[in-house]
Amino acid sequence: MLFLLIIAALLMAGVFLALTFLRVNLAYRREGEDDRVAVLVSWLGLPLYRAEVPMLDLRAGLGRNPAIRLKSRSATDTPATAVDREVRELPLSVLFLRWYNVFKSFRAGICYLTPRIRIEDLDWSTRIGTESADRTGILTGLTWAVKGSLLTLTSRLTDFRAHPRLAVKPDFGRPVFATDIRCILAIRLGHIIVAGLKGLAAHVGGKSGGAAPHPGSDADGHGEH
Repeated sequence: MLFLLIIAALLMAGVFLALTFLRVNLAYRREGEDDRVAVLVSWLGLPLYRAEVPMLDLRAGLGRNPAIRLKSRSATDTPATAVDREVRELPLSVLFLRWYNVFKSFRAGICYLTPRIRIEDLDWSTRIGTESADRTGILTGLTWAVKGSLLTLTSRLTDFRAHPRLAVKPDFGRPVFATDIRCILAIRLGHIIVAGLKGLAAHVGGKSGGAAPHPGSDADGHGEH
C-alpha cells in the first residue's frame, strides 16, 4: 500500500511539474551607441538563469564578411566611465551556419515547441529621427510597417496572448534612433521535455541513418575485388 502511495505521489508531482511554466524575460535596449541585451529565466517565481550583454554592436557594415561585434563591459559601468574589456566578432555567415545546423539537427523538437510558446507580454517602443522632416516621416511609416509585419508573423507562429504595446515616436530635426523591446515568454516544462526528446530522437536517428550501409553494398564486407 505504501509503495502505491509513493508511486501515486511521484506521478502527481510529475504531472504538476509538467504543467508549470518556465518564463523567459527578454529585454533589448539601444540608445545612441549603447546597447543592452538581458535575459532572465525563472520557474515558479524563482530565478534560474540571468545573463546580460552590456554592449552589442549590431552594425554589420558593408564589408565582404559582415559581423556582429560583442563588447564586454562591467554591469556597473556608466556611459561616461565605460571601458571595453573584451571585443569579440562573430561573422554573420558563421552565426547563421551555427543556428542553421542547430535547427536542422533538432528541427522536430523546435517545430513542436514553437507553436506552444506563449507570449504573455510585449512592449516595443522606438524613437526615430533625421535632420529632414520628410525622411523622418517616411522612416516612421516604414517602422510601423515592419513592426506590424513582425507582429503578424509572430502571432501565427506562436501562442500569442499578449496585448502588444507598440509605439513609434518621430523626432523631427535631429538624427536619433532608440528602441526598447521587452517581452515575456512562457513555456510549459512538459512541452520542453517532449520537444527535447523529439529533437534528440530525430538527431540520433539522423546520425544512425547516415551510418547505414548503402543499398547494394556487401554487408559482410566481402564484396568482389
